[in-house]
Amino acid sequence: MYCQVFGSDLAIIETAREQNFVEGFLRREFKSGMSDGVWIGGTDSLVEGEWQWVKTGVSINQQEFTHWWPGEPNSSGNLGEDCMDLLHHENYNWNDERCDRQANFLCEKLAATGQQIIG
Repeated sequence: MYCQVFGSDLAIIETAREQNFVEGFLRREFKSGMSDGVWIGGTDSLVEGEWQWVKTGVSINQQEFTHWWPGEPNSSGNLGEDCMDLLHHENYNWNDERCDRQANFLCEKLAATGQQIIG
């Protein structure tokens, strides 16, 4: 909801180029004491195991590029892990996590030129 207040949405990552950009941005911005995770816009909350981007509804399982940490997504725990984050200690690879976990988030907005702006 915070992202939408500013005319943006949680970030989606569909290419290796976008992943590299996001990783570089997060590495530059990370400070000691910050939360480890950063929310992005992936979920499997509608159907367990069927990951999609919230904003577009595009299937992550079927997209050519994915960047899951080895062993993820794993839906660990009884409450399920239906939201996607990038963890500093996992080199900003994708991770499934409980949606009620407190963490920072990454918003993106399309510029008037159609380019993505992430921040």
